[in-house]
Amino acid sequence: MTIKFLKILLIFTLIGCKNTNQKTSSEAEKKIESTYLQTIFPQDTTKLWVTDGNIKSDTTLIICQGGPSRQLTFIEKGRTSYRYIPSYSNYNIVYLHQAQTYNPEIFNFKSTFSIEMANKEVDNSSEMLYRAIKHFKIKNKTVIVIGTSYGAYIIQNYISTRPSIADKYYVIAGRIDGNSEMVEQHLNGFNGGFKEDGISYVSEKENVDLSEYSKEDLKEYRVKQLLKGAIGKPIYSRELLNKDLSNVTYFYAANDQNVGKLSDSEISFLESKGAKVLKTFDGHSEVLYRFIDKLRDGSLNFIE
Repeated sequence: MTIKFLKILLIFTLIGCKNTNQKTSSEAEKKIESTYLQTIFPQDTTKLWVTDGNIKSDTTLIICQGGPSRQLTFIEKGRTSYRYIPSYSNYNIVYLHQAQTYNPEIFNFKSTFSIEMANKEVDNSSEMLYRAIKHFKIKNKTVIVIGTSYGAYIIQNYISTRPSIADKYYVIAGRIDGNSEMVEQHLNGFNGGFKEDGISYVSEKENVDLSEYSKEDLKEYRVKQLLKGAIGKPIYSRELLNKDLSNVTYFYAANDQNVGKLSDSEISFLESKGAKVLKTFDGHSEVLYRFIDKLRDGSLNFIE
């Protein structure tokens, strides 16, 4: 064969491979789309949240709830623990949807719910936060974002992937670099927790008897674990390395049995980026109340 002929053959081979890869990617996207109804953002951005308090306030508190749950707690119960924030009714309170609360069809997947799908929906939740903040900043509002547990992860995922345009962030009961064993369990559809020291991880036994659960319950459980795995997998000390965190206050519990306590390296990273780190000893679910206590006693202020 001549050199010229070999070059022509190589070009056609590369084109053929490219077309094959494009077709495979397209087929994969169609497969994802067919397993459940996709999350589609509304033209009216305000559909991404429900409000409480004073909608005319110059200060908007955007709440990213824990979970991941099927429904917004404010919609389900008509109130949340955030109502204890001092002067709550004076603020414009925005209870922000997450991908799975805005589109609970995620839990009704037909064939499978994969890590690729979980990654996409985690990104959708971050996009919801970005759109909400942008909406109120355009209106010249002071925007304060508060996230607890799963909501804490949404905040740091958003900051790591999009322009950080809120005025302040309060990240409550999350982790910067999650425990690798916990993340792996979540990605495999299982759960686990920590001992009271907030360090020793106890995995959920994968042969646990789940026969009492319905098919729908098991599907919902799997979706929740994969969402947690997808949002907890990034090493945020890397993802946030070039981000200014001086407007971030991070609350954690030294005896957190849900996500574990912040390690010394996580604390050092946050402080090196200008974030303020506060510690409690009251467990995962109480960190929010200790945050509210600091607002009540004046040691912490939204408006400075």
